[in-house]
Amino acid sequence: MFDQIIETLHKDKFSGASIEKLGFEFCGGGCHAEVYVYNQDDTKFALKIFHNDGAYLRWLEFCYQHQDNEYLPKILSKIYDLGGDSYAVFLEYLVIDMLGVTQTKLWDAIQYHRDSGDPKIQAVVDILEANAHMDDLHDENVMFRGETPVVTDPWCGSLSYDIDEKLVIKLEA
Repeated sequence: MFDQIIETLHKDKFSGASIEKLGFEFCGGGCHAEVYVYNQDDTKFALKIFHNDGAYLRWLEFCYQHQDNEYLPKILSKIYDLGGDSYAVFLEYLVIDMLGVTQTKLWDAIQYHRDSGDPKIQAVVDILEANAHMDDLHDENVMFRGETPVVTDPWCGSLSYDIDEKLVIKLEA
C-alpha cells in the first residue's frame, strides 16, 4: 500500500494537491517537513515528507531500533528516498495536544511519566538530555497515543548531521 502511494505521488512530484487528492489532510509542517494524515475507512496513519534533515534521519534510526518503546513513534514503512535530500516515511497516527499540554507544560508531562520509573521513558529522556542540541522539542513535536506522550521530532534539521545512505538502506531491510 505505501509503495503504491509513493509511486502515485512521485508521478505528481509530491505536490500538496496530489497528496490531498489521495485522501490525506495536511496536518502541519515546519522548516524541514510537512505531515499529512490519512484517516478514512478505519485506516489511520501519517505521511511525513522531510527535506535536508539529517537530524530527523538519526532520530528515525533511534526510533526504528526501539520500536518496543511506547514513548517513540511506530514506523510503518521504510524510508523512501525522494531524491534531492528529500525523504518520506509512514508513521502511526498520533494525536496532537490531547492532554492540553502546552510548550510550558511539555517537560512536566514528560517528567511525570519519567518519575513513574518506566525504563522506556527513561531511555528517551536520557537520549534527549545527552543531546543539548534538542532545539526542536516543543508541544507540536510531542504527540499522544492515548495518554502516553510520544516524542516525534526533537532535533532541528539544520544541525550539521550528514545524511547517511547506510541508514536508509538499513531501514529498508
